[in-house]
Amino acid sequence: MDTDNDNFISHNKTELNRKVSTSGRSISIEDWSDIESIISSYSSIFQNQYSLCRSFDISDRKSALIYWSEFASQRALKLINFFQEIDEFENLNSDDRFTLIKYNLLSLYLIQKCLNYNPLTGTFINRKNEDVLKRRQFFALCYGTSGIRESFMSLIRSFSKVTEQDSILINLLLVVLLFSKGLSMNETEPELNDELA
Repeated sequence: MDTDNDNFISHNKTELNRKVSTSGRSISIEDWSDIESIISSYSSIFQNQYSLCRSFDISDRKSALIYWSEFASQRALKLINFFQEIDEFENLNSDDRFTLIKYNLLSLYLIQKCLNYNPLTGTFINRKNEDVLKRRQFFALCYGTSGIRESFMSLIRSFSKVTEQDSILINLLLVVLLFSKGLSMNETEPELNDELA
């Protein structure tokens, strides 16, 4: 059993107990159970997320893009696996599930990255210095000086500050925003078929 993951779950439950007991408002047992289920699902799916961070080839733009597409696909699949653990999502018709994932996944990925961000170092947790340098080289190789990396990091910093990197809040935001039609602000996003979505 992964003791780091056990500590993460234990910390989340302790934090959740503290917030509920000090909020002055009670939370229903059903809501409490739903929150714990979300936290547990997220923890179990993302407990080995750093195994995805293998060394990558940045010798040329093509190699870097191939690696990045594989990495991004693996991360997207983990988020989709997390969403599939949510009964309300699984109960939607397949077209609505596809639409919500297609149009919301990029925004949700950005939010999820906040859980791994270290605001003191400006890097992501559990990354070696050489890995950080390689990732910066990757962005320079693929995007040049377009500012994509800087924009991405600025969004991560802002969102991390606003949420105070509260893992419970971020987990709940992921679920709420998954069901938010129009999150992508894409005018071509189709209407959902299920009125519950």
